[in-house]
Amino acid sequence: MKKTTQLILYILVSFLTANANNFRFHHLTSENGLPHQQAEALLQDEKGYIWIGTRNGLSRYDGYSFENYFHDSNNPHSLCNNFIKKLFIDHKNRVW
Repeated sequence: MKKTTQLILYILVSFLTANANNFRFHHLTSENGLPHQQAEALLQDEKGYIWIGTRNGLSRYDGYSFENYFHDSNNPHSLCNNFIKKLFIDHKNRVW
């Protein structure tokens, strides 16, 4: 039993180590379209979008580009403020 457990553990570690080189990390900045360098909140919705609350607006990232949302005093349906501190998903999968 002990040898079987060790073999399974060895295979699992070998598999994870072999695939570790497949991960890539990219730093997303204002040069990529993020409205502010400092993220205050981060959330992934059910469709896979990454929502980033910043000190200057809200961004939705689809893995390729940003769609940004800002406060507009002429639009009552816009954000009430550009400083986004927290993000939540409610029971209807709406981002708040």
